[in-house]
Amino acid sequence: MAEAAGTDYSAEWIRARETLPTALRWLEGGFERGDHVGIQMSVEVRDGEPLVASAGLAAPDVAMRDDTLGILLCASKPMLAAALVRAMEQGLLALTDPLGRFLPELRETSLGGISLADCVSHSISGSRATAAEPDLFAPLPLAVRLIAETYVLAGAGGTGSVQYLSWPFTLTGRVLENVFGRPLQDVMRQEVFLPLGMTDSWLGMPATTAKQYEAEGRLAVLYDCTGAEPRPKVSPNPEWAIPSAGVRAPSTDIAKFYRELLAAREGRSNDWISQSGAWAMTARHRVGVPEAGSGAMIDFGLGVELESRHYDKFWMSYGPHCAISTFGHKGESCFLSFCDPRTKALVVVFVNGQIEGMAHGQRMFRLAEKIYEDLGLA
Repeated sequence: MAEAAGTDYSAEWIRARETLPTALRWLEGGFERGDHVGIQMSVEVRDGEPLVASAGLAAPDVAMRDDTLGILLCASKPMLAAALVRAMEQGLLALTDPLGRFLPELRETSLGGISLADCVSHSISGSRATAAEPDLFAPLPLAVRLIAETYVLAGAGGTGSVQYLSWPFTLTGRVLENVFGRPLQDVMRQEVFLPLGMTDSWLGMPATTAKQYEAEGRLAVLYDCTGAEPRPKVSPNPEWAIPSAGVRAPSTDIAKFYRELLAAREGRSNDWISQSGAWAMTARHRVGVPEAGSGAMIDFGLGVELESRHYDKFWMSYGPHCAISTFGHKGESCFLSFCDPRTKALVVVFVNGQIEGMAHGQRMFRLAEKIYEDLGLA
């Protein structure tokens, strides 16, 4: 197979071509098209040995490695929802609780009655009462106040028209801080990442840790690949705990998350969350409701996007061959992560080149299609 000009392929990547020939050929074509600069992936089936491989650059003059920390962006949301389920199972809250129970600054606003479940299943819509967009990267107490001053609830409960919004996850992050009595960074490490052995996963990391990762060349950057040449983008500070989009982790760590979520769902020995908690996350909470503006219909569980190709092929699908029960999440034009309960296929792919949304949807749809066909799962 011809090598894409200027792209370095690791020995693991070259060996992976034997198992995933058409899938990797598709990704390698993306280098040639200028769709991405680096790739990191982990693929496994039925608890088998994961196939892990990386190629290209993580940052200018820095090779992508299997232990590079990718930027999940929106694919961070399932981890935050898992922390919420952990809080529920410890008796700290109920998913039906309104935000106002935990956030006094919302009690006299229209946002105070929104349930936690609606927050993390994209089952609400809101409008801005002010022209300015609040800074969701601000420290959580300030971000909550800005949201309370900015947004007015337009609808809830997954009826009518809904919106894919980030600020409800910001509010949920602050709820988690309040009920656990710890900063969100610590909540995520102690309730999600460390119990699952995700030791290189962070939602906001200490400055010394960030400097160490940077010195080791393990922090990926994103590239704008919509123009003639890929251009590095300014990435969010890795020290910031951004509830809706701030997780940094290697693909192998994200695979651990979905592996354990599937194990809990199937009732296999798991001390992390219960079987009912896993089903609560992966059940359909928002079903067949159009997005305001685009009209796209995507079903959601708690933090997870559910297979929805019966509505639209590319907006939210994990390929033409997966089960309708497949759950996971895409990151903003850079990430794909999903688990198929029928085939036990578990796929995590980080591409650091951001392209136009529909083009990214097709990139990942075709990749998932080819992975299934290469593995004989189609």
